[in-house]
Amino acid sequence: MAVTQDSYTGNGSRTSYPFTFPYLKASDVKASIDAVDTTAFTLTNATTLQFNTAPANGAKIKIFRETGIDSLSATFYAGSAIKSEDLNDNFTQNLYVTQEVNGRYISALGGTMTGNLNFGEDVDIVFEGATDDANETTITVADPTADRTITFPDTTGTVVTTGDTGTVTSTMIADGTVTSTDIADGTIVNADINASAAIDGTKISPNFGSQNIQTTGTINNVTTTELAILDDATVTTSELNILDGVTATTAEINILDGVTATTGEINKLDGVTADTTELNILDGVTATTAEINKLDGVTADTTELNLLDGVTASTAEINFVDGVSSSIQPQLDGKQPLDSELTELGTMGSGTASALADLTQAEVETLDGLTASTTELNLLDGKSIVTTIGGSATDVQIPSAQAVNERIVEVVTEVGGFVPIPNENNFPDANPDINDGAGTIVSIKALAANLTANGSGVATIANGNVSSNATITINGLTASSTLNAGLGVLVETTSTLHTYVFHRVVVDSTGVSNAQTLVNDFNDRYQISASAPSTHPDGSALGDGDLWFDTSTNIMKVYDLGNTQYDAVTSVGDFKLLTVVPDGATSGSPTFNGSIVSYDLRDDTVAANVTSVGQLIVSLNGVIQKPNSGSYNASNEGFYLEGANGIKFCTAPASGSSLFVTLIGAATSIGTPSDNTVTEAKLTSDAVSEAKLKVSNSPVNGYFLSAQSGNTGGLTWAQVDLTALSASNLTSGTVPDARFPATLPAASAANLTSIPAANITGTLPAIDGSNLTGLQAGATGGNSGGNAVFWENEQIVTHDYAISSGKNAGSFGPITINSGVTVTVASGRTWTIV
Repeated sequence: MAVTQDSYTGNGSRTSYPFTFPYLKASDVKASIDAVDTTAFTLTNATTLQFNTAPANGAKIKIFRETGIDSLSATFYAGSAIKSEDLNDNFTQNLYVTQEVNGRYISALGGTMTGNLNFGEDVDIVFEGATDDANETTITVADPTADRTITFPDTTGTVVTTGDTGTVTSTMIADGTVTSTDIADGTIVNADINASAAIDGTKISPNFGSQNIQTTGTINNVTTTELAILDDATVTTSELNILDGVTATTAEINILDGVTATTGEINKLDGVTADTTELNILDGVTATTAEINKLDGVTADTTELNLLDGVTASTAEINFVDGVSSSIQPQLDGKQPLDSELTELGTMGSGTASALADLTQAEVETLDGLTASTTELNLLDGKSIVTTIGGSATDVQIPSAQAVNERIVEVVTEVGGFVPIPNENNFPDANPDINDGAGTIVSIKALAANLTANGSGVATIANGNVSSNATITINGLTASSTLNAGLGVLVETTSTLHTYVFHRVVVDSTGVSNAQTLVNDFNDRYQISASAPSTHPDGSALGDGDLWFDTSTNIMKVYDLGNTQYDAVTSVGDFKLLTVVPDGATSGSPTFNGSIVSYDLRDDTVAANVTSVGQLIVSLNGVIQKPNSGSYNASNEGFYLEGANGIKFCTAPASGSSLFVTLIGAATSIGTPSDNTVTEAKLTSDAVSEAKLKVSNSPVNGYFLSAQSGNTGGLTWAQVDLTALSASNLTSGTVPDARFPATLPAASAANLTSIPAANITGTLPAIDGSNLTGLQAGATGGNSGGNAVFWENEQIVTHDYAISSGKNAGSFGPITINSGVTVTVASGRTWTIV
């Protein structure tokens, strides 16, 4: 079946989608998003559609062809030529419309509807059913007062209507969906409640209140005996609340049993975090409160405190030995050999020493065994580790490995993926799983053979997939073009497996080198300056065609090597209406008073820069003025060019004059025609002078032009050779009577032939038959089948014996007809034989 549409699913960011169907006009390409037609798109090329805004993630995208049917592509008129191209366009239009209808109509045999099905006013859907009878099921709708949507559930079953009273079962009601408002009041009885239902007392109305609870079991695992303990209790609610949240066991609470400590004494323990073992250390301590207070804030452990036995130092002094676990003096003696290192530390700057002082023990231990030099460590100075790489990344940020990996994945995803293959015979088995399989770049390193597209720009590669030997299709190429072997080519995947869209040809190193050479050459041959360059930028000599943009006049000029000068470059047909301003001014209206002869010309806001007086068409009061070259002469008529942007009239324009000036581009001349291009029709009757003809000698009166033979050819002036003239050179009617003398010389009758009878005057002498020649024997009774001589219409004529109907009747002289000869007379003719 012909392809008339392509479908995609949006991802929220992608805007460009290729399509694979042909079409006649760009307006025939349509698109819809979630079944809603849209025109918010453009065609970036012949086979790619780009939405103005990326369709949402999950949106159903359809690109389809809808060929116009309002009119035929071509119309034929009586007597006009019928072109095959027009016939093909009309047939193609009908073919496309037929394909679209065939792919979208619903057949009586069944089919699939992929678009919206909209019904008009008062339309029903009628189902006949399995039996063709008078009973049908009709689906209809009430007249909608607003947009309504009816959604069928995603499950198998029967749709229940209000007229069905026996189909709804408990399986059709979702758990937890029946509320108290759905149950009629007073309809629940004791039998409706399960015997094992555990109903909270607060759910019963009236609640328990002061009522006695009759039970043989327990309440929340509390026995009747335990509850009885509370009987007659005088404890208040506030006192009971003190126990709220207590997690101590009965054994732990019993520890307080028999305690005689006062509340004040017990409060001293408030906030103490020491465990029992730590508190037991104080057992038997005879130290006074003041002595114990000296330990306030000490962080030393028991072993460290044992070293202080008998010490009278203050708390601050004691804190100095925090962490000391042995005799101090041996440790100090052991540090003495490191005096040079301490001296080295003593030379540190305050900033360095302060930085070291701020280091923690863990940070110092991290540096232990470090082999990096200061220079290497300084490379990290000011640097920070970042876990993401975004548009705000800076040079002082060091990305983590995860950040680098995520960024690579992100970039590859943004370009739609990239799959390299060595040649066109190694396309992947399946589309890469990026962008729904479409838009991924497949890079062909080098074509193994020429790749040629057909007239529709489509190329196919047999066995382009090694594993399955599938045929590869590449769309979007230039019609009938060929990509040569060895070229690198990029193509884009589509949603159709083994079908790709041409992206571009990859420029190889040779192409880049050639392009660089061309750029460098252009840089040498094109210069911009206020004065004419005398050499190339690299010092080499100028050549024909070198370009120079004159910034002083804003004119592009080209170098003429033969004349060693720059000439202005102008466009063919460059006609401009110039503005006329007072002489020496750049703006303003000109004054015409009968005495001013000079005026300046402006091309918009810049000087006109006229290179030749012949470029100007000057209309003064509707009269075209004569252009004059050379030096100004007031006695002439017309005008002269004054500088590059002014004109000067020979006679000052009168007051109230109107002046219009048109500038003709310098390149509007015809130029030199190509060889053998001027036809005879382009020449007037007197357009070619003798000097332009290829004549080998000078003209002489009375001579004529004669063609020359040999290699030189051409023409030459030659004299008529009368000596070779003879009667054989003369044709009938070429010699007028005036060319004959009054008396002709004697002429032999033998030389006179075919003289008409009308030219013979006077009385002829008797003619003896023996003097007549050329007569056949039949004239005197010759053999059968011969001719006879008759006198007819005052002329001697020859007739067959069978006298035809084309001859006039008349009398003939005596003839002899031999025996056996038959004379026939045509019907309607009368002949008398004497």
